Amino acid sequence: MSGVYTAPAVPGKHTVKATDTTLNKTTGAVVTVFSSISADFNSRANTTAPIPSSLFGYGRGESLRTVSDRNLLTQAGVTTSRLSAQIASAYATQTPDWTKIDPFISAIQATGQHAILQFNQSPAWTESQFVSVDQSSRAIRNFGSLPC
Repeated sequence: MSGVYTAPAVPGKHTVKATDTTLNKTTGAVVTVFSSISADFNSRANTTAPIPSSLFGYGRGESLRTVSDRNLLTQAGVTTSRLSAQIASAYATQTPDWTKIDPFISAIQATGQHAILQFNQSPAWTESQFVSVDQSSRAIRNFGSLPC
């Protein structure tokens, strides 16, 4: 036995059992085999298992060049835009300035879309100047206490 499951050619529910001969343990599961799979992306006549277009979104929402580009996505039903929260820019100081991303959010909302902010950066002022890495020995040396 190779440990790789190969589905039977006949559609339906099938029981799969696996045995660990070292531990003398058996487990099983029921799998459903389909002869074909189709998807209705909310614009077709088949309503068996519709997938709403609102399920999809797109990333890098701040990078679209024109309102026309964004409107094309809205017309297709893609109305969720993931974009960077621009943390390094918004937190250039310890007081956040969210006006740095307001134009992005406004552009997204103007076309009927919703924004999901991705927090993926650190402000420069959170980085310590007290730790260095000695590349030759790969040892980390601490030259002072880190601010709390």
